[in-house]
Amino acid sequence: MKRILSLLLSLVLCLTALPAMAQEGMFTYVSDFTAGTDGWYARSTGGAAVTVADGALCITGRSGDWHSPGRDFELEYTAEYELSVEVYQNSQGSAKMMISVAHKNDAGTESYENLATGTVPKGEWVTLKGKYKPGDYVTNVLYVETTNAPELEYSMKNFTVTQTAASTIKPAPQYDEETLAALALPTLKEAYADKFDVGCAVNGWDAVNAKKMTIYAHQFNIFTHENDLKPDSVLDVTASRKLVTDSGDQTSVAISLSKGASLIKYCQANNIKLHGHVLVWHNQTPEAFFHEDYNPAKPYLSRETMLGRLENYIKTVLTTIQTEYPGVVVSWDVVNEAVADGSANLRQSNWTKVVGEDFVNQAFKFARKYADPGVQLYYNDYSTPYEPKLTGICNLLDSLIADGTIDGYGFQCHYQLGSPSYTQLRAAFQRIAEKGIKLRVSELDITIADTSEATLLRQAERYQRLFDIFDDYADQMEAVQVWGVTDDRSWKSAEHPLLFDKNLQPKYAFWGLVDPSKLPVIEEEPAQVPASLPVAKAVYGLDAIDTAEVIALNASLSADYTEGGKVAVTAKAAWDEKNLYVQMNVVDPWLNATAPNSYEQDSVELFVDEKNDRTATYSDDDHHYRVNYKGDLTIDAGFDTVTADVALTDDGFTALFTMPFTAIEPAAGTKLGFDLRYNDAAADGVRRLMNFADASDTGWNDPNVFGLLELVK
Repeated sequence: MKRILSLLLSLVLCLTALPAMAQEGMFTYVSDFTAGTDGWYARSTGGAAVTVADGALCITGRSGDWHSPGRDFELEYTAEYELSVEVYQNSQGSAKMMISVAHKNDAGTESYENLATGTVPKGEWVTLKGKYKPGDYVTNVLYVETTNAPELEYSMKNFTVTQTAASTIKPAPQYDEETLAALALPTLKEAYADKFDVGCAVNGWDAVNAKKMTIYAHQFNIFTHENDLKPDSVLDVTASRKLVTDSGDQTSVAISLSKGASLIKYCQANNIKLHGHVLVWHNQTPEAFFHEDYNPAKPYLSRETMLGRLENYIKTVLTTIQTEYPGVVVSWDVVNEAVADGSANLRQSNWTKVVGEDFVNQAFKFARKYADPGVQLYYNDYSTPYEPKLTGICNLLDSLIADGTIDGYGFQCHYQLGSPSYTQLRAAFQRIAEKGIKLRVSELDITIADTSEATLLRQAERYQRLFDIFDDYADQMEAVQVWGVTDDRSWKSAEHPLLFDKNLQPKYAFWGLVDPSKLPVIEEEPAQVPASLPVAKAVYGLDAIDTAEVIALNASLSADYTEGGKVAVTAKAAWDEKNLYVQMNVVDPWLNATAPNSYEQDSVELFVDEKNDRTATYSDDDHHYRVNYKGDLTIDAGFDTVTADVALTDDGFTALFTMPFTAIEPAAGTKLGFDLRYNDAAADGVRRLMNFADASDTGWNDPNVFGLLELVK
């Protein structure tokens, strides 16, 4: 019996000597570097990288003490945690190292604490231990850093976090008056609940601002990252370069979701959909991505190797997000803006240079291969209503539909009050909708020149009329997403393009969508035609156009718009019951169409306001056409029934516009709003403008600046 009691006493003493175990239901984490970095990433300005070797995480390329391996942890307010890590360095006699935490509050302000310190001799593994009781923070990043050893390379393993005390109950949110007012507003997501989702783009600052996210989640039911899932935010160039060096495989890819994780986690925690933007783009993609060893100084990859690297990138991004955040991302912009401006061809970029003209098809093939079932894949582009780009977009969509890899098209709608016209918009939506694919408005904003009440009301009307068009395609429309929430956070903040002002107050544009009865009614004075406007005349019948009065283009912002007399432009006009005809004659010894935008090429433009009602923005009776000396026609406002016949001459070119009347029945004595322009892409690199009437360069947006064209017979 004494022997049994002695054994039991020994067992009790042994058990009491063991480390305290985490209580059931409390958080425990132990790092596992057998299959990768386990969510750890390099905190630095871009030079540092983390890799895994022999069961440990190693950091190299440091240039600051804070450059360190870090990991995001979801830790509970007022809970208590014990921390430990084993660290090793073999570069100097000894080094002081610390476990630290970076945390952010509701306002996005970041602060820091040092939780454990120790001295690490050369060639020895040393354990650091500390404790942490989180305050009221929305993010917590634990990391291991140095003191006075900014370039030290070191390793860590067995990083543990053990919760030892439960959190106190966090008080219910105490909203300030501004938040309470915002939460009392009617919501866009409810206003269009039976039609389509309504969402917004969220930037990295707002994603960690609890107050703003509460308000955004009240209004919207789908989010997208404004920047933080673009390739330059996701591709880890330093870690990818290390993988290539270690493996010899040029197709190796390493990514980091650290920038985008806050919004993804918010959507996961709050059951909000997320649209992924973007996998493949010519812009905001590191140059190193296309080169051997991820080194821009080295040659471009071969096509096959680049395709392998592209596949691995798409695979890694999709599978990582789908594994760590299942079901959160419901759709992706696979490729963004691949069609060139003012053209039906693909934009020339590193993608076409290294992979070729089929890079879009290849990207969609890889995305379809690795996307979870039900995740929708979109092609996304801007300037959709304008020809010839619309035809280029449709051609690309047709090829992807034939491949069976695409689900829908995303309309970027970064528009002005007057452009594009509603006729152009409806035509573009109809043309793409007829292909039977899904639609989404991926990026919506409407810029304005000032915040006067009249202008804000015109912005509200513009939003309303656009949503009327979206509503017509509700059966195919998956979502409409504004590109931001408040004007001050917009990429075009100086032009006040969004639904809320900088103080999170709803603008007229918001009320126009959720409750138009809140809008004030302003009686507008009928437009007055200034007596001093220049007047041109159009003769009756095309066969009489040579007898028409010469129309000179002498209005310009440029002092030397004729290039010392080398450039001259004149025109003549005619009409009949069906059409308006304008013949333009250009003398220009140096013709140039190398610029990507048609208005930057040597080109002529025709502006017509059929009703001459001189509205502040373009209406359905307003036209704006452009053709360059090669005959490439661009329709900025109007109808695709217009034609432009171009012929080269010994000293320039001629262009004959034939524009069908669509809003009036022309008769002798009728006066149209009218202007002409020549865009001179001069040899000295300066773009010079020559107009008939407008010297302000605002006619593309404001018919008020047009002159007059009188129809005579």
